[in-house]
Amino acid sequence: MNQNTDFIEIITPYITDLYVMSETDAELVPFVWANLSTEKPLSIPTILTHLEKEKDIKVEMITLEKFFSPLVKIHKGDDEDTIATANQFKDLQKKLTETLTEINVLRTGEIEIDVYIIGKNAQNQYAGLQTFVVET
Repeated sequence: MNQNTDFIEIITPYITDLYVMSETDAELVPFVWANLSTEKPLSIPTILTHLEKEKDIKVEMITLEKFFSPLVKIHKGDDEDTIATANQFKDLQKKLTETLTEINVLRTGEIEIDVYIIGKNAQNQYAGLQTFVVET
């Protein structure tokens, strides 16, 4: 297996047909940033430069738990599909914590927000998932 695809091959079964629901439904797209140095801790300016984002864009760093909290919550009266989706997100969260270290979640933008779950993989590369949420 190519070391750049290890993470992608490991995580793909957990994200197939799984969508982050907000005011839109967005897929989760895996990535490996093999060309980004892991010698120094990952900083917001480094991420923004790597993503070619404007320096003055709104940025929020949150925990993995905060990101997943509304996605894994099961409410009384939820139907089977909703419960199954919440359980898929629980499985994904667990697999991310098993597969990546130093995980952070970066949100960029306002209203239409790009979300990046970023950690280090077994090959000491930055890897994770990208998605999109709409919050009005």
